[in-house]
Amino acid sequence: MPMIDVYAPADIFTADADERLGHELTHAVLRAEGVVQPGPFHLDNTAAFIQRMPSPAISTANTPSARTVRVQVITPPCALDRAGRRQITREATSQSSQTSPRRRPQPGPDDPAGTSDV
Repeated sequence: MPMIDVYAPADIFTADADERLGHELTHAVLRAEGVVQPGPFHLDNTAAFIQRMPSPAISTANTPSARTVRVQVITPPCALDRAGRRQITREATSQSSQTSPRRRPQPGPDDPAGTSDV
């Protein structure tokens, strides 16, 4: 049973994005596995969990409250070959990027021009 976990700051996606993102990611995993026409078995056993977290719960070594999205895909052993892993990485990155509205960088004390990523 493929499972997808998405960890993101609570406000990075629009309020109505969870269902669409879950749908897109589950179908992306099925495509990567080579499932051309998913039937009930595939559709009922492929799940996505969108987990919105408080901003302070997500940080990088350089940025507290980082605007970072983590997508973890778990599949049965050997379900994805190298090409399938690359495909799901590409599609998951694209879907989470498209779902998250690009925010214009805001000027701050360390970046007066507002040129850093948000």
